[in-house]
Order: sequence, then C-alpha cells, then structure tokens
Amino acid sequence: MKEAAQFVLDFLVEAPPGTLCPGAFVTNPSFSPENWFRTTNGAQGHLTYAATMDLELIGDLFDRCISASEILKVDDDFRRDLETARRRLPPLQLSQEGSFKGRLQEWIGDWDDSVDREHRHVSHLYALMPSQRITRRETPAFAAAARRVLEVRGDGGTGWSKAWKVGLWARLGEGDHALKLLEGLIKESTLPNLFDTCPPFQIDGNFGGSAGVAEMLLQSRDKGYTMRELDGKLAAERAEDCVLDLLPALPGNWKSGRVTGLCARGGFQVNLAWKEGKLAEATIQSKCGGPCLIWWGDKHVTLDTKPGRSYRLNKDFSFQEGQRQL
Repeated sequence: MKEAAQFVLDFLVEAPPGTLCPGAFVTNPSFSPENWFRTTNGAQGHLTYAATMDLELIGDLFDRCISASEILKVDDDFRRDLETARRRLPPLQLSQEGSFKGRLQEWIGDWDDSVDREHRHVSHLYALMPSQRITRRETPAFAAAARRVLEVRGDGGTGWSKAWKVGLWARLGEGDHALKLLEGLIKESTLPNLFDTCPPFQIDGNFGGSAGVAEMLLQSRDKGYTMRELDGKLAAERAEDCVLDLLPALPGNWKSGRVTGLCARGGFQVNLAWKEGKLAEATIQSKCGGPCLIWWGDKHVTLDTKPGRSYRLNKDFSFQEGQRQL
C-alpha cells in the first residue's frame, strides 16, 4: 500500500486555473473504463482528468495507508503528506444538469453520459461497492445518487456486469432488485456448464454472483475510516467499531433459510437463520476480539467481544456469550 501511495503522490498534478477544480490534486490523463461522455459544447471523448473512479480509489488507498501508519506507529512524515494530499483531492459530485439530474457524476465535469446510456460498466460506483465510502445509513444522499445511476443504466449487460449490479443493489438494501439481477445472471448469462458468459467465459460473473448473494445476507465494515455527509460533501471520520449488518437485503421470496460460515470484516464469522423474512437467530464468532456494532433493520446493539468467543443473539436483540472456540 505504501509503495502504491508513493506512486500516486508522484502521479498527481495540481489542476491549473481555468479547469473545473483549480488547485486540486488530480490524475491526468484519466479514464472511466470504456465509457464515453459528451461535454456541454458537444465534444465526445474517453480521456479526461480526475475521473470519479480515480478519486474513489485514491481516497481509499490514502485512508488505509494513514490508518496503517497510525496503527503501526511508523512513517509519521509520510502520513502527513498523505493527509495533505487527501484534503486536496476533488470531492465526489452529484449531477445538477440534464435528464439524469441527481446521479453520481462519473467524470469531473457534469457531462452527458447518454452516448451509451446503458453502458455495462458503472465504475464510478466503486465507492458503493466494493468500497464503503457510500452507505445508505451514513451517506444517504450519495446512496440515492448511486441508485439513480443504476436506474438509468438498467439491468442489462454482460454476465459480470449483472453480477456486479447484484452486489450494488444489495448494498442499497434492495434485496428484491438484487434477486432480479441474480436471476438474470443465471438464466441469461450462464452457460450449461455453469460458466459465466461475457461472452466468452469470464470468471468475474461466477465469483461476483456468489459474492452478491453473501452481500444480500451479511454486510460488514472494519474499523478505521468511514464517511459522513457534511454540507453536501463526503467527510472522513474515524470509526472505532467494526459493523455487522445482518440480512441487509433479504429478498421477499427468501422467506425462510439458514446460512453458516459467512466471514465478516474485523475477524468475525457469522451464522444466520430467518423465518418469514425475520431474523430467527444469529451466532457471531470473534476471532480477534474487540467491539462490534450489530445492525438488523433499524435495530442495533454494540457487542464487546473477546478473542475466540462466540455470541448468540437472543429474541430481545441481546447477546449471550457462548463457549470459547478452539
């Protein structure tokens, strides 16, 4: 991570006067994978500077390097350089123009992306998944903007694109829509031998589909940096607790079921059972110990765990400590 961050610091340049973000640190050239834009003067192109996906990736990398430096108590000067550069990255922006108003901008400019309206890539939603810079609880306005992007792009695409959208809709808590994409992935984009088809075969659809199912049943966040909305922008803040969200996007058709062995960030393993769409029981095994915030719907409880212990969720949403696991 450190060497990746060093490369990025060398690559970033200061945007000059007359650009859309003068004085900010930007990537240049930049590209939002395979998609086109049309500027306000009608110009059409691929290349730009400071594409949204770049900013999201770099923000994540810098935050994790800063956190690692603090945990390991090393590289104080380098950490301060990252903190300075982090503050000078352009913010993520919500579109204010055109028929797609309210969506998360894909580029530094509020440009028309209808050149290929249903483009299979939604790279600028990296902040929603696999990252967690955008969440429906902490950053609802940006979550709504990400949802608008998915609505405009539609449910089509290659197999891997559908798999990606399963996870994105799950992150938004939209279990029924996630299931719709999962069914499309299986029925329309899976070969008789169960390989995902792009075409040709691409393993992304297979792995992404199973990952999407896991996201429908359990979502998690490690402690470190999280994001909040402040004056219409995303602001980083410290999160001291890990977070587990139980059954965050359970489809209505999955009325009863059970899953065991789901792994969560922060060193937790989770078993879940539900009946008639409601959580029936949950067991949390903590491998590393430490506090954990547990969510189910609008209910939440903080669990202070010990390494190697398991905890069972009671009907009143309290936890009972179980036996030490070997």
